[in-house]
Amino acid sequence: MSELFLAVLNRSISAGWIVLAVLVLRLLLHKAPAWSRVALWALVAVRLVCPFSVESVLSLLPSGETISTRILTEQVPSVNTGVPLLDGVLNPILGESLAPHAGDSVNPLQVLVPVLAVLWLAGGAALLAYGVVRYAGLARKVSTAVRLRDSIYQTERVNFPFVQGFLKPKIYVPFSVDPQEAEYVIAHEQAHVRRGDHLWKLVGFLLLAVYWFHPLLWAAYGLFCRDLEFACDQRVVKDLAPSQRADYSQALLNCSGGRHKLGAVPLAFGEVGVRQRVKTILSYKKPRVWIIAGAAVVLAAAAVCLLTDPLGKDISDLDDQLQVFLGMQVAEHNRSQSREVDFSAISYDVMDIQESGGETTLYAWIYYVEYNRQDGQLEKVSASHVPTVITARKEGSQYQLVEYWTPGDGRRFQEDIQEKFPRRLWARAMDGQRSVEKQKAECEAMAEEWLQEEMKNSQWDVIPMVMVDGLYYYSTGREAAPGDGAPEGEITSTVDGTQIPQEDDQSNFGEGFPYRYGEEGTLQVQMNGKWMVFEHREGTGSQVRFGDRWIDSYGLSEETLEWLAWYNSLPEEEQLAVSYIPPQVYERLGLGGDGTEDADAPAAGD
Repeated sequence: MSELFLAVLNRSISAGWIVLAVLVLRLLLHKAPAWSRVALWALVAVRLVCPFSVESVLSLLPSGETISTRILTEQVPSVNTGVPLLDGVLNPILGESLAPHAGDSVNPLQVLVPVLAVLWLAGGAALLAYGVVRYAGLARKVSTAVRLRDSIYQTERVNFPFVQGFLKPKIYVPFSVDPQEAEYVIAHEQAHVRRGDHLWKLVGFLLLAVYWFHPLLWAAYGLFCRDLEFACDQRVVKDLAPSQRADYSQALLNCSGGRHKLGAVPLAFGEVGVRQRVKTILSYKKPRVWIIAGAAVVLAAAAVCLLTDPLGKDISDLDDQLQVFLGMQVAEHNRSQSREVDFSAISYDVMDIQESGGETTLYAWIYYVEYNRQDGQLEKVSASHVPTVITARKEGSQYQLVEYWTPGDGRRFQEDIQEKFPRRLWARAMDGQRSVEKQKAECEAMAEEWLQEEMKNSQWDVIPMVMVDGLYYYSTGREAAPGDGAPEGEITSTVDGTQIPQEDDQSNFGEGFPYRYGEEGTLQVQMNGKWMVFEHREGTGSQVRFGDRWIDSYGLSEETLEWLAWYNSLPEEEQLAVSYIPPQVYERLGLGGDGTEDADAPAAGD
């Protein structure tokens, strides 16, 4: 029940911001057709009803979730309105009055919120009961009404015309209404029925019963009912002559015998805003096409900006250079000192990013994990999950570290957080469980992707190469020294990465790369904006990996090729411990001689 109440409370807060926006937009659309103002209130209804929303960079809402359900268990309760000034006022009050004290058996909010939830249900039930009683009372009054025609009835029990009913709505007109004016009254009520206003007003009242505690939504309901009447008036009078509009206005004045009580029904002819409605009717002019088109554009833009939540801040909001710099700093401060690792991953749960005076400060929960590759599997070496503050300044073209901060352990943890983090971030900075599982999954996915790529690379039989003028040039992995020189050719075709090029200007890593000749025996290929060095070596073009080197595979026995596959699958430290190297490998390395047997290596002839 508490979580449901908090969800309703959050939706009402978001809808409150939309109500404020609609009040401004109604002024902007004052010359537009009245239906456009009614449509604006639909945005409020959608926000109140829809259980989810999407994030958008165009969102004008300050916050997607003002009150988290975690507030029930937070040591220092806080809200995130998205407006720093409001947060600065509200959060100190919440922290001082609702934070649990040492020795408390329960968090105060765990008592207060359920009580508020019960009051919320009671208030909604009371308003619904009021609506039902009023509807039933009106139905009794018109039970003796006389049918005039179709679904139109006359009665002496009420003094105002209205629509009653939902599935089969009926129009009731007092006997006291002048017959000539009655036709205008009936036309107005029939327009309501055709537009489905009797159902829309019911929806509005039901929503008000759910969100009765929000004062802005009471104002919204009143203005919505008012705009329904204006829109209906315009639909009726758009085809009337000026004299007929005057008669329609007189009928409206005669039927406005006083204000009626709030409810889902009825849709009464003279219910609201009579003076302004008369003024609008008498001065009505058919809106121009460009005004209608402009209103449609405003409605579409409002839907995008008001029905979406603001994007949560993310590390990707920072420029690429700063992201790389932050990653280096995180690795530097968390790297294991006692052993080498094969791969490390970082995940950020960003709480805030602040920029001031040329400095950028990141507030985030940082998950850092290290892995080793063991027998084709990932083995976690170490991991840490810490709320961290990193401040960096850009000096010239490079970033410099200003501060790398983490809290102390034990009792100092909470005190350090409160000293370092803005008050509105205290709750998130102390909630280590909020995103840890998501961050773990992100790091595991990165590590798995790295492992698959490593295994793929270790299975390559052929070194990246290109054939030019009948010669094979093999990748060295080195970047050429800076220098000028125009391309002298281009790689025009390619084969699979496990195959050997068979014709000039062909590679096994792609096509469209310019190349030029470098120092004797080398070729420089432009890849990703860099000139990479390829060197010519004698051989058939078939090369096989031996650790971090490549050797000509032509003529190697199956036993040697099997040994190389086993050797290349080992971690680097285990490769260094291998004491046996097949004679053929020695020969290809130009070392000569023989190796000694290794107990774990595949036996010759197996």
